[in-house]
Amino acid sequence: MRMAKVNHHSPIILTTTDVNAMRDAINHALIQAIRASSDQGDYIMIRNIVHAAVEYSHAFGTVYSTFKSRGEGNGSTSDSDGDGESGRDSENESGMPVRPVPLLEARLFGEAIGEMGTTNAGHGKLKKIWVMFMELAAGCRSDSDINSASTIDSYESTCGLASDASAFELNAMIGALAKRGKVRAALKIYQAATDGTGKHSVKIAGDAYTASALLTMLAKSIEADDGPRSHSNVDGKGKSRALVSLSSPCWQWNEAISIMDDFEKRVELNNQVYAAALKVNEQAMILYRFPGNKHPGAKCAMSILERMQKCGISPDVVTCSVVMSTFDKGKQWKAALALLRAMEKAQCDVNSKDFVTEWTLPSPNVYTYASVISSCARGGQYNDAIQLLDEIRSKANDMENEQDKEKKGALRPNSWIYNSALAACVPSKREVGNNGEGRFESAIQILHRMEDDAIMGFDTVPDAITYNTLLSTIRGIADDERLDSKVLNGIGLTFDGNTTSIHEQVVKHILQTMSVKGIEKCASTYRNAISACEMHPQSAVHILDIALDDTDMLDRMQSQWESIANIQFYLINSALAVCGNKGNMGLVAHLFSYMKNFKIQADSKSMLSLIRGLASSGNCEDSMLALNSMKGDGAANEQLIEKYGIDVIEAGFNAASPMVEEQHYSAAIAGCLRDGQLFPALKILSAMKIHGLKPNSSSLQGIILAYCKLATDEASIEFKQGRREFSKGKARLSVFKADHSSSRTRASAALAMMNTIDDAPIKLRCVVASACAATGMLHEAREILWSLHIAAVLEKKREKYIEITDSDQGSAIAELPKLHRSLLKLCARSGHVTAALWFADTIQDLKCKFDDETYDIKRIPSVSIGNETDILNSWNVDESSTSLQKHGIGMTGESWKLLMIAASKSAHWKVCLGTLAFIQPFIEATNPRNASTEKGKGPTMRSLNKEYEKLSRALTAAVLAFEIRSQYAWALRAIDDWIEWSGRRPAKEAVFSACRILAARGIGSEVVSLVNKIIKIKGRRRRKKILTYDTSFEMAIYIEAITALHDNGLYDSADELYVNAISKGFLPFSIMEQTPKAEFKIDLHSMNRPIAHSAVRVSLQHFIQSKNIGKLERDVIIVTGKGSHSKKHLRPILRPEVQRMLVEEFYPPMSTSSIPNNMGALRITAEDANAWIEHQEQQKGARFLAVADLLKTITTGSRLKTLLSRNIKRFPTPSEEGKNVDQ
Repeated sequence: MRMAKVNHHSPIILTTTDVNAMRDAINHALIQAIRASSDQGDYIMIRNIVHAAVEYSHAFGTVYSTFKSRGEGNGSTSDSDGDGESGRDSENESGMPVRPVPLLEARLFGEAIGEMGTTNAGHGKLKKIWVMFMELAAGCRSDSDINSASTIDSYESTCGLASDASAFELNAMIGALAKRGKVRAALKIYQAATDGTGKHSVKIAGDAYTASALLTMLAKSIEADDGPRSHSNVDGKGKSRALVSLSSPCWQWNEAISIMDDFEKRVELNNQVYAAALKVNEQAMILYRFPGNKHPGAKCAMSILERMQKCGISPDVVTCSVVMSTFDKGKQWKAALALLRAMEKAQCDVNSKDFVTEWTLPSPNVYTYASVISSCARGGQYNDAIQLLDEIRSKANDMENEQDKEKKGALRPNSWIYNSALAACVPSKREVGNNGEGRFESAIQILHRMEDDAIMGFDTVPDAITYNTLLSTIRGIADDERLDSKVLNGIGLTFDGNTTSIHEQVVKHILQTMSVKGIEKCASTYRNAISACEMHPQSAVHILDIALDDTDMLDRMQSQWESIANIQFYLINSALAVCGNKGNMGLVAHLFSYMKNFKIQADSKSMLSLIRGLASSGNCEDSMLALNSMKGDGAANEQLIEKYGIDVIEAGFNAASPMVEEQHYSAAIAGCLRDGQLFPALKILSAMKIHGLKPNSSSLQGIILAYCKLATDEASIEFKQGRREFSKGKARLSVFKADHSSSRTRASAALAMMNTIDDAPIKLRCVVASACAATGMLHEAREILWSLHIAAVLEKKREKYIEITDSDQGSAIAELPKLHRSLLKLCARSGHVTAALWFADTIQDLKCKFDDETYDIKRIPSVSIGNETDILNSWNVDESSTSLQKHGIGMTGESWKLLMIAASKSAHWKVCLGTLAFIQPFIEATNPRNASTEKGKGPTMRSLNKEYEKLSRALTAAVLAFEIRSQYAWALRAIDDWIEWSGRRPAKEAVFSACRILAARGIGSEVVSLVNKIIKIKGRRRRKKILTYDTSFEMAIYIEAITALHDNGLYDSADELYVNAISKGFLPFSIMEQTPKAEFKIDLHSMNRPIAHSAVRVSLQHFIQSKNIGKLERDVIIVTGKGSHSKKHLRPILRPEVQRMLVEEFYPPMSTSSIPNNMGALRITAEDANAWIEHQEQQKGARFLAVADLLKTITTGSRLKTLLSRNIKRFPTPSEEGKNVDQ
């Protein structure tokens, strides 16, 4: 075809066949040229080819055009006269507009971008090609656009690409940017292309491969991250496209969720896409693994499976394997096991006749089982791992007759799965030397199973990995353990008693077995063998000698380790670690001599073992010598040689090349703190600052914790000392307040150091807050508590996504209940009711935020404490605010009790009164009617009793506050309500206090009524034959009530209670059995003064009434005791008290005299006794006669005889009340 003269106003019209032929040829040639340039890495040539192609296409389109006829398809006017001048007009003879000829296809740009992506071209050059592509794609219009054009200029403007932009070009651009780590640029291009919101308004529909490429790119970007970052992903309209969710702190995961949401609306995704999303989740879980900033990997993985189920896409084995890998790395063995069971169940459903569901899980294979076993091993679930191994063997045996080879080989055991089971038997660091579950024996049994299955034709021959793992299980053997003889005989091992330890014998036997079976040993084999003797450093050195003598291993591994010296050094360092951890400095020096003999230079690990050895041996102060020697200090090195025979400078460090590393100082500090040596640790810390080093987070936290412990311990001593001085009247203030000046200094230092740590761990902040509160730094404790509450709210927002795992960082929700209790306990100790009310208000505020799902996270404002009663009344009293908290956050019964104790010590009786309403639900929960007789269906009576005992102090605190303020009516009301709520007797201390209030008010009748009411309530059954003040609730109540009445001069009410007590057998009757002519004797042994007073009064009246005589005819003998068992031998206490009482408290006074040869008794003449009785009859009248009538009722028949003959032992009175007695 001959080129026509260029005429911009008269395009030459070509047929479709000509256009297609030319387009195919030029695009094929251009693509081949681009690929050839890519092979040479010449991105400049690729760029020039694209530019030249675009320019040629534009020039060609201005000359040659085509059109569409009105009839059957494409038609054209050809060059019929041969001059190439036909078709010059903008319309054909039918009036149909012509169309410029686009030569370039969109695929050309996809190839160019993809091939440039393999070169070292910058992302800026890629973007230029993409912008050019989008401009041309915007010029490619539909036929309707062409038909509406009216001018030649309009035709030229539509000359773009021969095909529409597709997902191929978008995928090429995303892939090229992903290789360069330009994640945000790729996301921006994807968003503009899919929404059509870019400059050229070209909309490209992505496919499943696009989604997979984007997700793969996001996963790789997480791997490149060095820590959590924020990401702002906003489109042109200012709206965030990423999923707005607090489910994860990882922006890549949130973006992945948004991408899947977009694609699931438009296209059907496949397993490759979801597997890529699971990879994003797995990487996010690894990077964001700490509480407070944790990605919930396991639950996010399960959410992907739920998405697939919703879309009707059944996961394949690969997808499930990625999910299992997520569970494995996240130590979520329960989730892995649950998914495995679901896969097994799904397979059973598929095989059933009634199966109609399209979506199902795949059948598990051997790798699935191996992954679950590995998860159980990581989680320490030894028994579950062994059980899964048994299931595989059982299913493999069942499939031996299966005709389908694929099914038959699906669950054939292999060495990999057995090695995973062996890994489950490896003890953790906490289990070293403690073989509670017989893990080594189980490992031997697994080894036997491997050998048996290998004989049966399975690929389970034990290899080097098997024996290396087996060596690691030896660490769990206890020193005094007696291994099963069958297991020992099975491996051909007999103990000869010539070696140092059982661990050494087992290790040597396994190494020998490997040699016999031709299994090659490597450096890792001997490293595991040395670590197996972790409990016995001497045995570790013996194994090291064996390893160093194994020339075959050294020669064979030389090529991998570059030299034999490197292998020797690796093994010596392994032994050094064992000896250093056990503090055996003799062996540490011996191993340093090994390095000298082999001409090996010590490295950082060697010095780290030396420092740890010094700390573990109790010589942490010498760590500074080692550190100075490492810096080339000759004097320190000489001291180290003199003490331990270790020459650090000669071992590898000298003055010319001093080595100062943070890890050595941190290890020395940790050793000092472990031994409680704070000041050496501070000295080492100062040395670090001199050298410009910062302690690692672990060391700094250890110092902070040590300071907190010192502050807390010293605060307790200061509190006890201050209370002692206050009780003796030596305090300078009228109100008790401990002087915490010394302890506050240490707490301030701990707080200052904590503030230097970015994002301090939750547990550390809790300890510092407690230390601040203990030393009176309540404002500082509040600030820390606020920050922890904010962290707890953030965790709550992600609660349904987060797995609860143990972590050194700690969880705010898990740690806060303990901190709340600690803070309130410290307030209760010091009686600081204002701080206790503030803490209680803050706790309830946090609880409300937890219950309010729409709560917006804001900083908790500072609240000034005003009237305590106003704050108390601001809380709503309802069941939701006082019941047990589902999150563990909120005021518990224990918390309300501590608040009441703090208020009681501060005499804030209104706070105590108001708090009773909040503690009511907790008391009602302990009512015996709530006890369940069926096991596991409710609380037991024992648990209810235990809980009640914890809370009973609350009533005592309240009544004591009422006693201080003489609020007797509220005291009686509180006791009545408590009895109703609990269904039990109130605490006896509360009753004591109430009796004192009423007696002080002169209301003796109310005391009698209260005691009678309390005694009628059934108490817990006690199998105590001997009644004492401490063991008998009733005896203690009567004694304290009578004492209160006596101290306030209410003798009649005291006598009435005494009569009630002896009538019920809770107090001994004082009248001694006697002959008719003997003296009238009253025994006051073991009685305090008030009880003795009532005993004498009642006994004299009783004798008159029981004998029906008007006067006494004989003297009265009062037995008081000699004082043989008094604190001061033969210094009676009761005798002088009785003498004083008879003179001062009886009217007319009754004088006493000593009995010859009997210092344990007093005599009252009959005349004095009769005079007192006559006076009493005149004063008491009818009331005294009523008491006498009651005495008659208890003396009729055999009742008095039974009462007097009852073997009631002597009972002591409480020393703290000053009721000392003679024995």
